[in-house]
Amino acid sequence: MLDRAGIQDNISAALRRNPDAVLINLPSNDTATGTTLEEQMDDFARVTARVDTASVLVWVATTQPYNFGEQAQRMLQMQVRDAINVKYGNYALDFWTPFAEADGTIKPIYDSGDGAHLNDDAHAVLAQEVIETKIPETLLTRP
Repeated sequence: MLDRAGIQDNISAALRRNPDAVLINLPSNDTATGTTLEEQMDDFARVTARVDTASVLVWVATTQPYNFGEQAQRMLQMQVRDAINVKYGNYALDFWTPFAEADGTIKPIYDSGDGAHLNDDAHAVLAQEVIETKIPETLLTRP
């Protein structure tokens, strides 16, 4: 679970830069530390509400696969992924599908070698996902 003061400090620092958009990416640390689905979604809601208050568009990346030893942790990652997709819809970035095995672990071709982090090839795919989301175009057509 994110430190509540840390959430506000990080988002406040980002908003002081007067961004056109904010992308939130919290791939797996919360699950690794035992944070529940509800707590994770509350954290996302707190951050997105703060960004919304500043009238800045926000996109939320799904969780990413992780080679957790416990099946329950892999299931939680998938539950958070699904909840992000439902809650944020067109403003959710799919950082899961290209990289995940059916059991929630990282496909070997995208594993950096530690079972937790994606490699350079995966980051190229992540960049393409962000490009295909057409964030600049969305900002330009914003009312």
